[in-house]
Amino acid sequence: MVATAAGSAAEAAAAAAAASTARVRRWWVGYLVLWACIVWVLWRETQFWVPRSVAHALQHLPKPSWTVLMVYLTYLLWLVVLGVLLPGYSQKGARLADGSRLTYKCNGLLIHLVTSAAFVMAGRTGVLDVTFVARHFWTFFATVSLFSLAFAIYLFVIGQAYKRRNWFVQHGLVHDFVIGTELNPHVLGLDVKFFAYRPALNGWQLVNLSFLFLQYAEHGEITARMAAYQLLTGWYVFDYFLNERKMVFTWDIIAENFGLMLVWGDLAFTTFCFSLQNLFLLNNLRAWPLIEMGATLCTAVLGYTLFRGANSQKHAFKEDPERPIWGKPPVLIGGKLLASGYWGWARKINFLGDLLLAISYSLPCGMTNAWAYFYFIYLLLLLLHREMRDHEKCSAKYGALWEQYCQAVPARLLPFVY
Repeated sequence: MVATAAGSAAEAAAAAAAASTARVRRWWVGYLVLWACIVWVLWRETQFWVPRSVAHALQHLPKPSWTVLMVYLTYLLWLVVLGVLLPGYSQKGARLADGSRLTYKCNGLLIHLVTSAAFVMAGRTGVLDVTFVARHFWTFFATVSLFSLAFAIYLFVIGQAYKRRNWFVQHGLVHDFVIGTELNPHVLGLDVKFFAYRPALNGWQLVNLSFLFLQYAEHGEITARMAAYQLLTGWYVFDYFLNERKMVFTWDIIAENFGLMLVWGDLAFTTFCFSLQNLFLLNNLRAWPLIEMGATLCTAVLGYTLFRGANSQKHAFKEDPERPIWGKPPVLIGGKLLASGYWGWARKINFLGDLLLAISYSLPCGMTNAWAYFYFIYLLLLLLHREMRDHEKCSAKYGALWEQYCQAVPARLLPFVY
């Protein structure tokens, strides 16, 4: 009888594993099809300028510049100095494996306001040519990318050699270089992973403002399309720093090592790839129909409501699991998984909000070019993949409890659809 029970348990475990494998295969097929469709669309928009030869490609690649590097290093130094001088709130981070908790000085909002105000004042008074960033956009991207590579190599060497780690670690050197060898590396006392979000998001804001000044300089006006993009993305950056205290509990901070992936992703990709819309807004002087303007605004408001509302509920739940949600006691599955409020609509409802915000940033560009929607396309692929990975991890972690949660909240990301 015991053997029968053990056999039944083994069969159930095997069936669950087979079902999990089948789910993985299903979403990977859909994911690859989505990738293929997106690559095809972007290729159609790209092929007219595809280089005719390797030599032609190398000739037209953006080249790094020592001048740009000096400008960027000055910008980083500016942020470091402001971080030291300006007051801020001390926030304890998540508990680490050794039981300790890092303390973060959260003064990002003040740094952001001072930096943006100084940039605008410099542009208005003519102290600096703030259009320099927009006019050398690709040079900045190439230079910052090489700087990111060099800094990632430095972190890798420090993490491996000076920390006396084994060079032939479990995951291999390439993995450690890309993913990182340390969770919270410090350089001269500076927590570089936490700091990296400041040049990334402030950089996004400054690139946007540079294009704003350039449009006015070249055309003598700021279009409604450009103004809408500036306001929407500006609010997103402001909101991030407004909620900086909560960000120390995000997955990137508490769980991911700081290697090439995050270094380049923060310093180069976020700043310059998130701002690609400017290239399609700069010379777009066409009138913006009110119906399109209204649709953009509604999309942004809905996206922000879902994104910030869901994340705030989740943060409040972690602080006090018994706190009412929308005036009612929270619905919990197994006392651990929240299934009410926004989180009763979909298991990753915050991802939906982020995607709606992303599409609202591209809608002012109109249907001119698929590359104007790069930020949305990238985020769609990233979040779909992350949702699928999170689902598999939670299924393995919570087992039958996760199945109950999925039955209570059947939608993954989009209520009633997916």
